[in-house]
Amino acid sequence: MNDTTATLNTVSVTVAPDGSGGVTITCTPDPVHVGAHNTVITFSLDTAGYNFPATNAIVLKTPSPDFPMPARTVNPTMATLLDLCNTVATFKYSVFIVDTATGVGYNVDPEIKNGDASCQP
Repeated sequence: MNDTTATLNTVSVTVAPDGSGGVTITCTPDPVHVGAHNTVITFSLDTAGYNFPATNAIVLKTPSPDFPMPARTVNPTMATLLDLCNTVATFKYSVFIVDTATGVGYNVDPEIKNGDASCQP
């Protein structure tokens, strides 16, 4: 595979009531393991009644050149993020969701782990 070919990596995002009026958001896998250049990480919101916001559904805690553009909300239940995977490191990020009925927002802070030496340019 050459460096202009995108690799896909999917994260399942699920939401469950936490028993105290809030929710628990789970991202699977966590961390997301990325081991190839130009990986498109696709986030699939798999629980009915919630949606990704139109912008800033996935936000890195600290900007990095490995993520040259903001995440894109493709539709209410799918968002994507491009990872160039030029740096072997762990990146913290936030996933933001909205309760479709109430408009209340929630978030969780999982990680992306950029792989091994094959991930470097």
